[in-house]
Amino acid sequence: MKRRVMTRLILVASLAYVGLAVLLPGTVPAAETDLNDAGFGSVETLMTSYNDWEATYAANGGDRRMTISLGPAKGLATTSSTTHGRMVLDLLAGTISVEVAALPEGTWEVWLIENRPGPGRSVLPEPGDRRLRLGNLDRQDGMATLDVSLGRAAFAQFDPDLVTVTRAGSDPANDRLLVGAATLFQRLYRSGQRGQFGRLSHADEPERPASDRTLRWLFASVSPTAYAQIGPIPDPTTALEQLITRGRRSFFTDTFGGNGRTCGTCHREDRNLTIDPDFIATLPPNDPLFVAEFVPALMCDDPVANTGCKFENPVLMRQFGLILENQDGFDDLANKFNMRGVPHTLALLQNTLTPANVLPFPDGTIIPPNERTGWSGDGAPGAGTLREFIVGAVTQHYPKTLNRTPGVDFVVPTVGQMDALEAFQRSLGRRQEPRADGAGRAPPAVGCGRQRARPLQ
Repeated sequence: MKRRVMTRLILVASLAYVGLAVLLPGTVPAAETDLNDAGFGSVETLMTSYNDWEATYAANGGDRRMTISLGPAKGLATTSSTTHGRMVLDLLAGTISVEVAALPEGTWEVWLIENRPGPGRSVLPEPGDRRLRLGNLDRQDGMATLDVSLGRAAFAQFDPDLVTVTRAGSDPANDRLLVGAATLFQRLYRSGQRGQFGRLSHADEPERPASDRTLRWLFASVSPTAYAQIGPIPDPTTALEQLITRGRRSFFTDTFGGNGRTCGTCHREDRNLTIDPDFIATLPPNDPLFVAEFVPALMCDDPVANTGCKFENPVLMRQFGLILENQDGFDDLANKFNMRGVPHTLALLQNTLTPANVLPFPDGTIIPPNERTGWSGDGAPGAGTLREFIVGAVTQHYPKTLNRTPGVDFVVPTVGQMDALEAFQRSLGRRQEPRADGAGRAPPAVGCGRQRARPLQ
């Protein structure tokens, strides 16, 4: 036994030496060394937002009324529609209620998915995921509904990550009219109910420099449990700090197998998480922002005349900083698009994530959370959540071709990546609006502006 252990240790040492020889100083990408902290992100900002949400959630019943919005989310649904709905789960009693408005003709069934982690997996329904077929929707008075009782033990060992409305007889892996995803805050709340707040399922291990990740792989190849013996994530603050840091790294470095773009391609950290024409003019011609100028499958039909532009319009991008968006789906790229500036992602809680009173159900309630991301609140078609926005952004801006085929033109994020990206974006910017009405202290610049203001003549 001792000889076997010694042999393994010698092998590990040899492999480590070879690995370090390959990773000579200067070969680690700059992103690996520059993004090892939360940057502009703040655990305090994230927790302030979470605590506000939790107070409302608890007042509305907590886990006796967990609500997941359903919509034709870009990148998650397989078809575009105006259908929308919601699922309300009583996780303690094991009951589920589903309501869907504007359901197309045909028979539709509802599925509940618990995504399983692992290499090559994503948030989409895939073989190996845990699935619950809940039954068919029943049309009544313009609404389609479904009520199911699974029993009190149903959610003791089952975490609902995704909901799909699928044509009866079809596989939700291939057919999804509506999709809904549990949000980061819902997942954090569940972790707290288990006494492990901040320790999320699907959480990736804390990122480390490339050299350390190589050593981790080398050790795992010889002794799979060696690296795992480091132990659990420590206190919740540290867990959230690591989550935000992973989200920041993903935001600025993850290309998701696409055309080379990242979230940071348009939301530059050194430009207040946006871009403008002056900044664009300083970029080299091979910057991923300009993929429509050098990737043939994404170029305009006539690049010289700048006509037939279906992915980006290079002239409008360079002159005005405008990005092409297809909020209404990808079925008519030549006609269904908008050109928009790049909004910063600071202070999302105050600027865009407050629910809007839109798309009401017959009882007058809205589709929560309906966070309405983007300049005009339609940045994430579907239920409008920041979480769905992440997949929509990858589908819109990262593809290698206009086919936008998941697994070919880009890779759909995992549950863990979506947790991290959502945490990072929710951790940015101020926690509350500055007071400039005399009732509270205003920043000096705001106060100065108020004193100098004069009525219009």
